[in-house]
Amino acid sequence: AHGTLRTRDGRLIEFGAAKTPGDETAWMGRAHDFLYIDEATHFLESQIRLLMGWVRTTDPNQRCRIILGTNPPITAEGDWIVGMFRPWLDPMHPNPAKPGELRWFVTNSDGEDIEVDGPAPIRFPGQKRPLRPMSRSFIPARLSDNPFLSRTDYEAKLDGLPEPLRSAVRDGNFMAVRADSQ
Repeated sequence: AHGTLRTRDGRLIEFGAAKTPGDETAWMGRAHDFLYIDEATHFLESQIRLLMGWVRTTDPNQRCRIILGTNPPITAEGDWIVGMFRPWLDPMHPNPAKPGELRWFVTNSDGEDIEVDGPAPIRFPGQKRPLRPMSRSFIPARLSDNPFLSRTDYEAKLDGLPEPLRSAVRDGNFMAVRADSQ
């Protein structure tokens, strides 16, 4: 079941879900210029990538955007997020990115994200056509960044979580559970 909201200025907002793998296919072919996914690490990477594939517009002046809002992964199934945002999340990355820094990526024919120098199209050996890089960024957040929840007893509740879940959720540590599961 999907809900919709029409704003006063005529924009249409659709609400939906992809509870189980395969549900995301219901969104195929349906163009949207904005996609927000809440708790992205609770989805499979294949679900996220399929949904991202339909973010488009025919209006050259319309900006398209995808936002993945999420806590750090609490299971190995959510580890894909670290690969997608490696320059910001992996402390061993050879060229770490600063929070909010814009980086550019293409996805090769094997489905691997490759960081490139900028937005100019790039052609790899053996490719028939150049790939157009897409920008990506990561903005970390902690409970202390939320002016509404930081003034409540929510921190005490998070303090009561077992480690490494406590560090992951309370502190926004994307490597906490991942390091523990290896």
